[in-house]
Amino acid sequence: MIEDFSVSEKYRKYLIGLQFNEVNVYTVWGTDMLDEEEDKLLIKGNKLLCFKQLNEIRQKLSNIEHPFLDVENFEKWVVEEELDQCYNTIELKLLSDFNLELLNDKFSALEVLGCLNLIQDFSIQTKDRLLLPFFDDPVMVGLKDFMYNDHFWKKKEGTVMESITDEATAHLIKRLYDVFYTQIIVV
Repeated sequence: MIEDFSVSEKYRKYLIGLQFNEVNVYTVWGTDMLDEEEDKLLIKGNKLLCFKQLNEIRQKLSNIEHPFLDVENFEKWVVEEELDQCYNTIELKLLSDFNLELLNDKFSALEVLGCLNLIQDFSIQTKDRLLLPFFDDPVMVGLKDFMYNDHFWKKKEGTVMESITDEATAHLIKRLYDVFYTQIIVV
Protein backbone atom coordinates (compact mmCIF):
# COMPACT_ATOMS: atom_id res chain seq x y z
CA MET A 1 0.00 0.00 0.00
CA ILE A 2 1.43 3.36 -1.02
CA GLU A 3 1.08 6.02 1.62
CA ASP A 4 -0.52 9.17 0.27
CA PHE A 5 -0.69 12.10 2.62
CA SER A 6 -1.40 14.75 -0.01
CA VAL A 7 -4.66 15.68 1.73
CA SER A 8 -2.81 16.18 5.02
CA GLU A 9 -0.21 18.28 3.23
CA LYS A 10 -2.94 20.32 1.51
CA TYR A 11 -4.75 21.18 4.76
CA ARG A 12 -1.67 20.98 6.99
CA LYS A 13 -3.39 18.71 9.49
CA TYR A 14 -1.82 15.38 10.42
CA LEU A 15 -2.98 12.26 12.21
CA ILE A 16 -0.09 11.20 14.41
CA GLY A 17 0.56 8.27 16.69
CA LEU A 18 2.02 8.75 20.15
CA GLN A 19 3.81 5.89 21.83
CA PHE A 20 3.98 6.14 25.60
CA ASN A 21 5.22 3.33 27.84
CA GLU A 22 1.69 2.63 29.03
CA VAL A 23 -0.36 3.19 25.88
CA ASN A 24 -0.27 3.94 22.16
CA VAL A 25 -2.72 6.64 21.08
CA TYR A 26 -3.59 8.94 18.17
CA THR A 27 -4.13 12.68 17.94
CA VAL A 28 -4.00 15.57 15.47
CA TRP A 29 -1.09 17.97 15.05
CA GLY A 30 -1.34 20.71 12.48
CA THR A 31 -0.92 24.29 11.41
CA ASP A 32 -3.74 26.73 11.97
CA MET A 33 -3.77 28.75 8.77
CA LEU A 34 -5.93 31.51 10.32
CA ASP A 35 -3.93 31.88 13.54
CA GLU A 36 -0.57 33.15 12.28
CA GLU A 37 0.23 29.61 11.09
CA GLU A 38 0.62 28.43 14.68
CA ASP A 39 1.24 24.73 15.20
CA LYS A 40 -1.53 23.24 17.30
CA LEU A 41 -2.51 19.93 18.75
CA LEU A 42 -5.99 18.62 19.41
CA ILE A 43 -6.89 19.66 22.94
CA LYS A 44 -9.86 19.46 25.25
CA GLY A 45 -9.64 22.08 27.94
CA ASN A 46 -5.92 22.20 28.53
CA LYS A 47 -5.30 18.50 27.98
CA LEU A 48 -4.08 16.74 24.85
CA LEU A 49 -7.03 14.84 23.38
CA CYS A 50 -5.99 11.37 22.22
CA PHE A 51 -7.86 8.40 20.80
CA LYS A 52 -7.31 4.69 21.44
CA GLN A 53 -8.86 3.32 18.28
CA LEU A 54 -7.76 4.35 14.80
CA ASN A 55 -10.99 3.06 13.25
CA GLU A 56 -13.14 5.48 15.31
CA ILE A 57 -11.19 8.64 14.57
CA ARG A 58 -13.20 10.03 11.66
CA GLN A 59 -16.46 9.81 13.60
CA LYS A 60 -14.95 11.38 16.71
CA LEU A 61 -13.19 14.16 14.80
CA SER A 62 -16.43 15.02 13.01
CA ASN A 63 -18.20 15.69 16.29
CA ILE A 64 -15.72 17.54 18.49
CA GLU A 65 -14.74 21.07 19.29
CA HIS A 66 -11.19 21.68 18.17
CA PRO A 67 -8.69 24.50 18.64
CA PHE A 68 -8.17 25.28 14.95
CA LEU A 69 -9.54 28.61 13.76
CA ASP A 70 -9.39 27.41 10.15
CA VAL A 71 -12.51 25.34 10.76
CA GLU A 72 -13.24 24.80 7.08
CA ASN A 73 -9.75 23.36 6.48
CA PHE A 74 -10.11 21.05 9.48
CA GLU A 75 -13.53 19.81 8.39
CA LYS A 76 -12.42 19.23 4.80
CA TRP A 77 -9.35 17.36 6.05
CA VAL A 78 -11.52 15.07 8.20
CA VAL A 79 -13.76 14.28 5.21
CA GLU A 80 -11.08 13.92 2.53
CA GLU A 81 -8.18 12.25 4.39
CA GLU A 82 -8.20 8.45 4.66
CA LEU A 83 -7.41 8.56 8.42
CA ASP A 84 -6.47 4.89 8.39
CA GLN A 85 -2.76 5.41 8.94
CA CYS A 86 -0.57 7.86 10.79
CA TYR A 87 1.45 10.51 9.05
CA ASN A 88 4.07 9.99 11.75
CA THR A 89 4.47 8.12 15.01
CA ILE A 90 6.28 9.87 17.82
CA GLU A 91 8.00 7.58 20.29
CA LEU A 92 7.57 9.58 23.47
CA LYS A 93 8.60 6.51 25.44
CA LEU A 94 12.19 7.34 24.42
CA LEU A 95 12.04 10.21 26.90
CA SER A 96 11.11 7.96 29.82
CA ASP A 97 14.44 6.15 29.62
CA PHE A 98 16.51 8.96 28.12
CA ASN A 99 20.29 8.92 27.99
CA LEU A 100 22.74 10.97 25.95
CA GLU A 101 23.74 7.94 23.88
CA LEU A 102 20.45 8.37 22.00
CA LEU A 103 21.97 11.47 20.43
CA ASN A 104 24.91 9.66 18.84
CA ASP A 105 23.10 9.07 15.59
CA LYS A 106 20.96 11.43 13.56
CA PHE A 107 17.85 9.19 13.49
CA SER A 108 17.62 8.85 17.28
CA ALA A 109 18.38 12.54 17.77
CA LEU A 110 15.60 13.40 15.31
CA GLU A 111 13.18 11.19 17.27
CA VAL A 112 14.09 12.88 20.55
CA LEU A 113 13.83 16.32 18.98
CA GLY A 114 10.40 15.47 17.54
CA CYS A 115 9.23 14.47 21.03
CA LEU A 116 10.53 17.67 22.57
CA ASN A 117 9.05 19.86 19.84
CA LEU A 118 5.62 18.24 20.20
CA ILE A 119 5.62 18.77 23.96
CA GLN A 120 6.85 22.34 23.54
CA ASP A 121 4.12 23.10 20.97
CA PHE A 122 1.54 21.72 23.40
CA SER A 123 3.03 23.75 26.28
CA ILE A 124 2.91 26.98 24.29
CA GLN A 125 -0.60 26.33 22.97
CA THR A 126 -2.03 25.62 26.43
CA LYS A 127 0.29 27.99 28.31
CA ASP A 128 0.98 25.04 30.60
CA ARG A 129 2.63 26.35 33.75
CA LEU A 130 4.07 22.93 34.61
CA LEU A 131 5.63 22.22 31.21
CA LEU A 132 6.80 25.63 29.98
CA PRO A 133 9.60 25.99 32.57
CA PHE A 134 11.24 22.82 31.24
CA PHE A 135 11.96 24.59 27.96
CA ASP A 136 13.59 27.58 29.68
CA ASP A 137 15.91 25.35 31.70
CA PRO A 138 19.54 25.85 30.57
CA VAL A 139 19.97 22.08 30.30
CA MET A 140 17.03 21.84 27.86
CA VAL A 141 18.19 24.86 25.87
CA GLY A 142 21.67 23.34 25.64
CA LEU A 143 20.30 19.94 24.66
CA LYS A 144 18.16 21.32 21.84
CA ASP A 145 20.98 23.56 20.62
CA PHE A 146 23.30 20.56 20.60
CA MET A 147 20.89 18.41 18.58
CA TYR A 148 20.30 21.14 16.01
CA ASN A 149 24.00 22.02 15.78
CA ASP A 150 25.28 18.45 15.71
CA HIS A 151 22.76 16.88 13.36
CA PHE A 152 20.93 19.56 11.40
CA TRP A 153 22.92 22.75 11.07
CA LYS A 154 26.54 23.39 10.31
CA LYS A 155 28.55 22.23 13.31
CA LYS A 156 30.05 24.86 15.53
CA GLU A 157 33.24 24.47 17.47
CA GLY A 158 32.77 23.73 21.18
CA THR A 159 29.09 22.94 21.54
CA VAL A 160 27.14 23.79 24.66
CA MET A 161 26.61 20.08 25.31
CA GLU A 162 30.11 19.83 26.73
CA SER A 163 28.89 21.48 29.94
CA ILE A 164 25.76 19.34 30.33
CA THR A 165 25.93 16.13 32.31
CA ASP A 166 24.17 12.95 31.34
CA GLU A 167 22.61 12.69 34.79
CA ALA A 168 21.13 16.21 34.82
CA THR A 169 19.85 15.90 31.26
CA ALA A 170 18.35 12.44 31.80
CA HIS A 171 16.63 13.58 34.99
CA LEU A 172 15.13 16.65 33.28
CA ILE A 173 13.88 14.71 30.25
CA LYS A 174 12.38 11.92 32.36
CA ARG A 175 10.55 14.50 34.51
CA LEU A 176 9.28 16.19 31.35
CA TYR A 177 7.89 12.86 30.12
CA ASP A 178 6.16 12.19 33.45
CA VAL A 179 4.54 15.64 33.59
CA PHE A 180 3.45 15.55 29.94
CA TYR A 181 1.86 12.12 30.42
CA THR A 182 -0.45 13.65 33.04
CA GLN A 183 -1.61 16.19 30.45
CA ILE A 184 -3.35 13.75 28.10
CA ILE A 185 -6.95 12.56 27.91
CA VAL A 186 -7.55 9.24 26.17
CA VAL A 187 -11.02 8.57 24.74
